[in-house]
Amino acid sequence: MNKKLLAYSAMACALVQIKNTANAEAVYTNIDPDTIVNDHLEYYYLDINNDAISDFQFFNVSYIHYDTFYNTSEFRQKIWAGVMTWDNGVAGSSQTFVGGGTRYYPYALHLDAPINDFLQFNNWINQEMVFRTSSSFTFLGNPYYITNLGGNWYPEFIDHFVGVKFLDMDNKNHFGWIRCDVLEEGRILVIKDYAYESKPNVSIKAGDMLGDTTSRAVKEEPIFNVTVDQNILEGLTIYTFNSDLFVNLEEVNHVYELKIYSITGQIMHTQTIAELNTIIPLNSYNKGYYLIEVTNEEGRFTKKVFVN
Repeated sequence: MNKKLLAYSAMACALVQIKNTANAEAVYTNIDPDTIVNDHLEYYYLDINNDAISDFQFFNVSYIHYDTFYNTSEFRQKIWAGVMTWDNGVAGSSQTFVGGGTRYYPYALHLDAPINDFLQFNNWINQEMVFRTSSSFTFLGNPYYITNLGGNWYPEFIDHFVGVKFLDMDNKNHFGWIRCDVLEEGRILVIKDYAYESKPNVSIKAGDMLGDTTSRAVKEEPIFNVTVDQNILEGLTIYTFNSDLFVNLEEVNHVYELKIYSITGQIMHTQTIAELNTIIPLNSYNKGYYLIEVTNEEGRFTKKVFVN
C-alpha cells in the first residue's frame, strides 16, 4: 500500500482543519483520504493540534515466528496506540499482573461519549487496541495450541473513538478524540478524523466537531467519589442511595434532559426530568462508575456516580 508520509510538512496538505467560529471551540481535522495501517511494523504519527510535534502514535505488528530447534511457532497480531510524550494520555483500562508488569487497553468509545478526567488516561507508548496471539508446540509427542485474544477494540469496531488528552505549549490540558475502525479481527486499522476542545480542561464528546458552544464557561465537575454535588444548574440536586438515582428539583421552572453513560460512553438511559422528585432504579446496572449528564437551556453539568 502507499503509506501516508509521516512528516508534518507532508501531511499538512492532506489534512483539512476546521476551527469553528463564534462560540464554538472544537478544532476538527479530517484525514482525506483515510489512513490505513495494515502492514507489519507500519506506524502512523498524529499531530492533533498541528503544531509540528507528534502527540500520538499508532502501530501495527503482524508476524509468524518459527523455531525449528524447539519445533514451535508463534503468531502475533497487535494494533497499538500510544503517546509520543509522557504528558499526554490515551483513555483506557489497564491490567497489572502478579509477576509484575502492566498492560494498557484503549477504550473503544461510543459516539457522544464524554471525554474528560472521569476516564482513566494512560501515558504509555504501546497500548493494545486489539491483540491476537497463538502458539503451537509439541511436548512428549503431543501437539499443544495456545490462543490469546483481546483488547477493547476486539474483534471489530467501526466509527468508534480513541479518547485522548494532551498538554499544549502553555502546559494546559486539552481533551480530544480520534475516530477509527478496526477490521478483520484486528488486522487493519483505519484512522479517519480527529478533534480537540481548544478550551483547556473542558470536556468534549466523542465525535463532536463543535465543542463547548456556551457563551459562559461551564464548570467541570470535580472528580471525587461523592454522591451529592453543589449543582451548576440552580435548584437541581442529584445523588445516589443504595441502587437508586435521586433527582430533586426545588421548583419546576425548567425541563431537564438526563442521560446516564457507561464508562465507554454507551448511553444506558435517557429521561426528561420535569417533576420535583424523580427516582431512577439502577439495580440492573453492573457494579462500577457511571456518568450522569444533565442539560437544559442554561447549561450542562456532569457527575460521576458509583453503582454497587
